[in-house]
Amino acid sequence: MLRVPRRSGHVRFCKVLAILTLAYAVWGQAFAGARPLPSQSTALQAGKIEIDIGDEVTGKVVNVNPLSVDAEFVSGNTSFKGNLHVAEMGLETRVNKAEDVYAVGASVTAWVRQRQDGERYRMTKDSAWFDKIKNKKKMSDFSVGDRVSGRFLRRSKQYVFFDVGFAADAALDTTLHNIDGLNEGDEKELTVTGLKKLRMSL
Repeated sequence: MLRVPRRSGHVRFCKVLAILTLAYAVWGQAFAGARPLPSQSTALQAGKIEIDIGDEVTGKVVNVNPLSVDAEFVSGNTSFKGNLHVAEMGLETRVNKAEDVYAVGASVTAWVRQRQDGERYRMTKDSAWFDKIKNKKKMSDFSVGDRVSGRFLRRSKQYVFFDVGFAADAALDTTLHNIDGLNEGDEKELTVTGLKKLRMSL
């Protein structure tokens, strides 16, 4: 007579595994609300933040430097760091120390002027600057591949800069494009090749 080997050990193992799996699922649902959400810095790194030149935002000063303040600003549901120099504070009288104007925890409202290093932005309260760019197009108005008309403004060692109706000057890499015969003030048809960090490449 052929005997079938007992498999009680295997059965017990399967039952324990099933119980542990069920317990993990219940724990996951119970503590789902306690799990950490993606941080704001993660959202910044993923490029999800929507900030444009000329946006007016409000924040709080988190650090006072000799000639500027660092502040945490809010745009929508995401915060970002900005730096406001004393020369950009829109003051009627000249000050030599940022601490004479702001203290840590103070509220500050300013316009986004430029993307700086890393995830920090250059801010300004200069109304004369804002009046010059307030009617210009936002970066969100452009797409890579767009044909634009640009007016030649100036040149550096590697780049020439054009006014294409954007709030910041657009850059053309002269190591990739021939601009022989082009003078300041000339108009040229161009193609948008890059839109990143509040900068436009042609």
